Amino acid sequence: MILCFGLMLQVIIKPSLILEFPYFIAGIFLIFLVPQAIIIYNNPQIIPIDTATPLFASCFLCLLMAFIGYYTAPAIKIEKALNIPLDANKLRTIAIAFTLLGYIFTILIRGRYAEMEATGQDIPTQASGIVTIYFQFSQLLNIAFPILLFLAFANPNFLNIALACIAGFPTLYSIITAGRREPTAFFFLSFAFALYYMYKMLPPRAAIIGVVLMAMLIIPATADYRTMAKKDGAWAAFQSLDLQKSFIEYFNEGGTYLELGVAARVIDAYSFTGEFQYGAGYWNQMVFRYIPAQIVGEQTKRTMMISPKGIPYRNGYQMPIGLTLTGIGDSFAQFGYLGCVFFFFLGGFFRHLWQTSSSAKSILVPILYIICVVQSLLSVTHATINFIPGVFFNFLFLWLAAVYAKQKQVAG
Repeated sequence: MILCFGLMLQVIIKPSLILEFPYFIAGIFLIFLVPQAIIIYNNPQIIPIDTATPLFASCFLCLLMAFIGYYTAPAIKIEKALNIPLDANKLRTIAIAFTLLGYIFTILIRGRYAEMEATGQDIPTQASGIVTIYFQFSQLLNIAFPILLFLAFANPNFLNIALACIAGFPTLYSIITAGRREPTAFFFLSFAFALYYMYKMLPPRAAIIGVVLMAMLIIPATADYRTMAKKDGAWAAFQSLDLQKSFIEYFNEGGTYLELGVAARVIDAYSFTGEFQYGAGYWNQMVFRYIPAQIVGEQTKRTMMISPKGIPYRNGYQMPIGLTLTGIGDSFAQFGYLGCVFFFFLGGFFRHLWQTSSSAKSILVPILYIICVVQSLLSVTHATINFIPGVFFNFLFLWLAAVYAKQKQVAG
């Protein structure tokens, strides 16, 4: 906690630091994990005995490694293929194509879920079957939107602005109707970074403090908002929001639904067995996302995974639906305390990408940075194993955009 507040104090002194990886991650720790850590500290009985110290130590090590890695880890370079001069018209064309594909697969997902509701089936909290493929390609909207947003800022005519609005609408819709945290972060970070890269506009100190405080208040209210929005609609849910009440209840209810509590259970399980995953989770997640069972078969897909086992929770514990392991629990499941090394190498990756994006020839490099920042956020709030598959997909389609939109060399 001291390290987290120390890094955020540096941000208050120099607000531009919030755009850089370790300071941004410190903000995520402060918003998402610190309130939960305080609840657990005040109510140690909600987690297994003797797990509080390893839990807090793991949190500290992950943030420390992110900070140290940012300044000392070897650079990981993947953006070179994107850093080329581009034809704006061609780039707009392929962004439109990505938008259309994203809409098509989003409609297919909604159609599939409508069929399930019509037959009395419950909509799963995690996509499965053909829906996983639909969902993956619906994410092309998350590539199209920042491209069109950058083009709109560079040349704010009616066409560019309209296209950016069309590409961003599904994300905004999911924020309003479902209170989704990841789309919210992606949407507003796209604007913040676009303003910086295009106009060198830095977030003011007061805005950073306000966003951090507001996010800390909003997160406990998201579950109530989603329930009300599904039942009575977004407007009724918005009117019924009581951020103060939700925040107080969040602290007073004893931490029944805490992601950091799940992380404590993970630490307890693997500390007891000593049988860590040793990085298998990273490979298994790539297979899960990109090897379609509809094509290769469920059995073949399973054989491609490395010992796909569930987490060996103790005492009959089952993770509540809707919660996540967090990057703290997930990294511990991989290598124990050494799982924090993931954040060390992530620091080296972001240092080079940040330096390159600030002087890039192509807007695709800053866009890659935005996408990676969102994935790093998910590495803290959800799981570290999501980072590589998420970046892989986005990089692949950004590369396709670069190949298509590359400026032709004029013979001289």
